[in-house]
Amino acid sequence: MLRRTLLALGVGSVVLITASAAFTEEPVLVAPSDFDATTGALTASVGFAPPAFYLLTPATVHLTSVLHLLPPNPCDGLTRAWDVNVPRQSGGKDVQPVFVALLTLLATHQCTMSASVTANGDGTFTLLSIGPGN
Repeated sequence: MLRRTLLALGVGSVVLITASAAFTEEPVLVAPSDFDATTGALTASVGFAPPAFYLLTPATVHLTSVLHLLPPNPCDGLTRAWDVNVPRQSGGKDVQPVFVALLTLLATHQCTMSASVTANGDGTFTLLSIGPGN
């Protein structure tokens, strides 16, 4: 009985985590595992859910990092480089190639990202906004 209850709670948690990432514009923390710069597809997981594909579009808003925590980690330098380029984007400069390069490196190092997404209906999601997480 206890085993069934724990299994039901675990499955319910995965469904809730996946549903929150699929249907809300509120930021969620995603763990990227790969980024394809040619297609703009970010492969990432939310919690313990299986990986999903998130599409980077020209309309995706790039956000500054949520928080810099101590002790330092390998993602800190990439996060700071991301933060430096956010104001440059609002200044009218074309920094999309910089964000693509940084997103590739952040995914390679599996740095946590904060993203707002919307479901496309075909199993993929469009990134509304993205920035380094904490």
